[in-house]
Amino acid sequence: MSEQLEPTAPSVSFVTHADIRVQGDRQREQDRADYFQDIEDRLQRSAELAEMRRQSAKREVNLVEELDAALVTLEAGATDFEKSYARPNQPLIDAKIEVERLRGELATAEDVLAQIEAKGDSVTRLAQSVMLAEGALNGLLRTAEEKAMRKLVTARFGWEAPMQKVSRETLRELGLDISVQSLRQFAIQQHREKSGDVTVLQQRMDVVGRKLAELREYLAHSEEETSVR
Repeated sequence: MSEQLEPTAPSVSFVTHADIRVQGDRQREQDRADYFQDIEDRLQRSAELAEMRRQSAKREVNLVEELDAALVTLEAGATDFEKSYARPNQPLIDAKIEVERLRGELATAEDVLAQIEAKGDSVTRLAQSVMLAEGALNGLLRTAEEKAMRKLVTARFGWEAPMQKVSRETLRELGLDISVQSLRQFAIQQHREKSGDVTVLQQRMDVVGRKLAELREYLAHSEEETSVR
């Protein structure tokens, strides 16, 4: 008969680890229970505080004081009615007048703001000034040339003949006169495109400013010579 062997007993180490796991599970369960208990306690305290605030907010109504307040309000309304009934509502009229005045000032301020915004920044304003000066110079030059041509036509025909009656050949011939040709030295090229280059704008400003001053001096001198003759 073969010998029957007994099963091997678990080691001490195995038993110890299993016991630790059991203790850990129990601790987690206890922690979970404590957590929910804490939440319940907090809710209970919140409810108690809310009830205390509600109770403290309740006050006993003093009927006599409330009646007095209602009577004062009613008396004020009656007094106001006696003073204002069938009469112009002056506070309302004054308020409307003030509103209209403020609206007018606002409209004026908005117009000023729009004008300032339309002018742009300093570079934009400089470019606009330069373009206007260049246009003015060229326009004045055309006027001066037309004036000189009229003098030449009058001198040629002995009377101020209409320019449209003078032949193109004659106009081209008169255009070669020194009084007309001398004005061409003041002409400059007008730039139609906008430029934001400050250096370029300053150069153009210097040129047109110098040409304007020179043209003024030339025309003033010509008029003095004409008057002397």
